[in-house]
Amino acid sequence: MFIVAKDMLAPVPLAGAYAALAALSLVGLLPLALTNLPAPTNGAPQSFKERLASLLVLKRKPVRLAVGLGAVSQGIMVFLMVPTPLAMIGCGFSEAVAGDVIRWHVVAMFAPSFFTGFLIKRFGVHPIALIGLALLIVSSIAAQSGLTSAHFYGSLVLLGIGWNFGFIGATTMLANSVSADERALVQGANDTVIALVSTLCAFAAGAIIAGFGWVVLAAVSLGLLVVATAIFVKEMRVVA
Repeated sequence: MFIVAKDMLAPVPLAGAYAALAALSLVGLLPLALTNLPAPTNGAPQSFKERLASLLVLKRKPVRLAVGLGAVSQGIMVFLMVPTPLAMIGCGFSEAVAGDVIRWHVVAMFAPSFFTGFLIKRFGVHPIALIGLALLIVSSIAAQSGLTSAHFYGSLVLLGIGWNFGFIGATTMLANSVSADERALVQGANDTVIALVSTLCAFAAGAIIAGFGWVVLAAVSLGLLVVATAIFVKEMRVVA
């Protein structure tokens, strides 16, 4: 889709590709709109005030930690991934090479899922989550270190693996931190936070790449990750 649609809104570079992806996302909402979900049968419907009171579960440290970790993992992934084709083409690479970098990034995002669960069971969720943050930091350092194809490939592959460990780790932590009755409400709040953070990161990445360039973007992501990792290490010690 990237290659086919990239020139649809010429002369704006790659606008057609991003527009096509946005349209595809909207089309994906149609099946959800047509889905009839059964009403919950466990107890009477909650009022708005009762639901709001139920959200107090988000104040628990393990829940906050899980939601924060998921938001950081997803947000940084979007922050670096979305402007990568623009940055690469600005550095003189072809659209095909930029598309191939994104392709391998997506492979790196999901291929580790075959063994991430095993690693979490074997070593624990906190170590795997921290490894994910460490890989995201290394990805940002690699992105800052140069503008060759090897730097882009290496950075985006590490970004994908780091996202996988961090995001699956966060999901596991969240599931372990709430009861079955709380899970649906907390998961909805978690998804909303992650969606908002991802949107903000996408817009911020566009502004930074247009105004300051790829190296500054990578430096910003590195700074955010160092601060987030320090907070998570401190909080994980308390939770553990």
